[in-house]
Order: sequence, then C-alpha cells, then structure tokens
Amino acid sequence: MKTKFNNVFAFFDKRLQKLKISVLVRFIAIEILIIILVTFFNLIFVWKNYRKLDDLQGSYERSVDQLDALRQGSDVLTDEARNYIVTGKYMYIENYFREAEVTKRREKAVEALELYASDAACEYLQKGLEESNTLMNTEYKAFVIASECYGVVEERWPETLLEWKNEHKDELANCNKSIEYATELVFGVLYQNDKSTIAGYIESCNNIIKEEIGSNTAAISKRLNYAIMLQMVIMVILAISILMFFITIDIAIVMPIKLFSASVSDDTTVDPHGTIELVDLANEYNKLYMQNLKNKGRLEYKAEHDALTKLYNRQAFDKMCDAFSRSRDPIGIIMLDVDKFKEINDNYGHAVGDNALQSVAYQMKRFFRAQDYIFRYGGDEFVAILTGVNEESYKAIEAKLKKLSVALQRPVNSVSPPLSYSAGVVFCQSGFKDQDLKMADDALYNTKLNGRNGYTIYQGGEKVFYSCKIDEEAIVN
Repeated sequence: MKTKFNNVFAFFDKRLQKLKISVLVRFIAIEILIIILVTFFNLIFVWKNYRKLDDLQGSYERSVDQLDALRQGSDVLTDEARNYIVTGKYMYIENYFREAEVTKRREKAVEALELYASDAACEYLQKGLEESNTLMNTEYKAFVIASECYGVVEERWPETLLEWKNEHKDELANCNKSIEYATELVFGVLYQNDKSTIAGYIESCNNIIKEEIGSNTAAISKRLNYAIMLQMVIMVILAISILMFFITIDIAIVMPIKLFSASVSDDTTVDPHGTIELVDLANEYNKLYMQNLKNKGRLEYKAEHDALTKLYNRQAFDKMCDAFSRSRDPIGIIMLDVDKFKEINDNYGHAVGDNALQSVAYQMKRFFRAQDYIFRYGGDEFVAILTGVNEESYKAIEAKLKKLSVALQRPVNSVSPPLSYSAGVVFCQSGFKDQDLKMADDALYNTKLNGRNGYTIYQGGEKVFYSCKIDEEAIVN
C-alpha cells in the first residue's frame, strides 16, 4: 500500500514539476478568485434573504401588536360601558369617551395595519371596526337609559351622547327605560354575539396574515437551503484547493479558516483574519451571531420575567433558590400577599387589579436595594430575596416594610386604590433551604391570623412567631 501511494505521489509530482511557478500561481489565483466571488455573492444572497425573514418576523410581531390593540380598544369600551351600567359611576362614561374619541386604539391599529397588511386582511379589519362602531350605538342607548335612571343631568353628558340622543328620540321613546333593560343591552346574548363577530373578524385577519407570512417564509427558506448547499460545495472545492496547494496558501487561507471553524465550534465571535473576503465573511457571521445573542437574550428575558409587573417570575425564583442553596451567604426572604385582592378585582375591575399589582411591584423595587431580588410568585403574591442580611438586620427591614405599607395605603395617584399587605419574613443564615420558604409562608399565615395589614418576622432557631402590626400612627408618621 505504501509503495502504491509513493508511485501515485511520484506521478503527480513529476508532472507538477513541469509547470512554471507563475502558471501555477495564476491557476491558483484564478481558482481562488472564482471561489471567493461565488462565496461572496452567495453570502450577500443569504444575508438579503435573512433580512427578508427578519422583516417578515417584524411585520408579524407588529401585526399581532396592532390586532391586540384593536381587541383591547374594543374590550375597554365594553368594560367601561358595563361598569357604568352596573355601578352608575360617571367616571366610567368619561373613560369610555376618552378611549373612543382621544385614545382611539381601534382606529390607530387599523391605520397601522393598512400600511403593510394585504387587502384581504384589511377587509376583515374594516369589517371588525365597522361592527365595533355599530356596537357603540347599543352602548350609547344603554348610557342614555342608565343616565336617566341614575338621575345624571344632561349638562354633564358628553356632547356625542347628547347628539346621539337627539338623533334617536323615536327609538328611545318606545323602549323600556330601566336599569334592567340597559343591563340587558350590554350583557345580553345579542351583545355577546356582536362581540363574537368582532373577535371572528380579527381572528380571520390574523389567520390571513399568518398564512401570507408563512408562505413567504417557506419560499425564502427554500432559497436559503439552496444557498447553503451551494456554500457547502464551494467549501469542499476550497478545501481541496487548500490541500493541493497547502504551502502556498497556508498563511493566507488555511489558518483563518481553522480559526473561523474553532470559533464556531466554541460558540464565540470570529476574530477576522486572512483575505478581505474572509474578513467580510467573519464580520457577516459576527453580525448574525450578535443578532442571535440579542434574540436569545430577549427570549430568556421573557422566560424569566412577569409580563405585567416586569418582575422576575416563578421560574426565575426557582433558579435563584437553586443558586442560593449552593451558597453559604446569609439572605432574607420576604413573602408578601396583597390583602383582599379578589375584592379589588370584583369591585374595580381587572384593569384596576392589574394596576394594583404594578403599583406593588413598583413600590417594592423602590424601597428595596438594587442587589435584592423581587419576584412575582403568583397571582397577588410576591417574594423578595434580600442578600447579605441576617437577623440583626430586622430593624432596617421593618423600616422598609413600614415605608412600603405607607406608600401603598396612601397612593399619590388614582391609578390604584389604597392597598395593604400581609407579609412573612425569615432569615437564612447560610444559603437557602426548602424549609426556609415554608417558614416564610408560615409567618405570612400568622400575619393573616392576626388581622392582615402587617408582617411577621420569623426569628431564632425555633418556630417563635410574633406579629409586627402596622398601626395608624406609624402610617401618619
């Protein structure tokens, strides 16, 4: 076998010796130039198609956002109308017409989608908006009936509502003017059917957009597959050329490719080396790599953060507990529950409930340190992990909890109603253990047993609880 290999090597070697160096160099240069040119244009082709994919993804995300805005705008009108009919509070009429005439989420969403959505999708959008506007007539009628029943003088009515009443006097004269009838108008089967029709139009628009984007994505992916196959062929030819002319092109091409390959295997950016074309290739790869890191970072952020409060979520809490379980540093754990949160949702609506949760999250981030970790544990329950604290720090923690209570019970704006909380505090002397969370939960439960609106600090090696209630004098001070 060795003899045959030597014979083959000698055969080619003898013929290569007949070629002039200049001819060999020119041949190599032409071959490499062709390979580089094809690679360069193929990379441009890949880059352009990747940009198209990215644009398609961006278009779909924008479409989803606008469709959500359209849904939200319609739902806000419904919620405000129902709240007014049920409660008779005039602020709900003000909120309704602020959304309908100032915020205009529905109209703005349709205008934005018309810029990049197809005619078929826009047709469903217009139908959904028209149906929503038609539904407003029912809500106006309910407003007029309810306002008269609640004794709201017409001088307080919005101008739009007065104009509608004047235009529909005959219709109003022959209808049942009672709160029950007004309630039926905005809660009844016909109203629900109209809402379902609007939702159907929006869903049809969304399906058309998804189908169009999916079709375009498939076509681009097919072109990219061909480009990748072509790039693979080019790399094979380049590898053969490197193998044949290793000594000549080792420094210029082989080493840069090895470095490129090593960087890809190590999942790091490529340090540009070699010819200009290879530098361009490395830079393009680095751009794609950094973009991928950004996309990965966004996905990781969404996976570990609560969408409503922007705090860490339960998944992030579990990871953090696992990390602290391997640590010996002292930490403190505060488990906090918003008092009577269900009543807030029932009395004010889920929008106000969401604002209340956001207010709690904001105030906790405000009063605790940057090195502390705040989590939305679930529902109306929050957890804070305080780093570098022990039982001797309980006075400072008490002060923070009292400030937090005052801030929540005396809100400076009307976005959230006055809130109180029940909390349990436990100190972990050497990292986190599973029983520490149970102890914090027990302390929280002890606070609720003592009437809520306060906190219980778990101290000592035994289960000794005492309730630290927040009295009115402390709040005033």
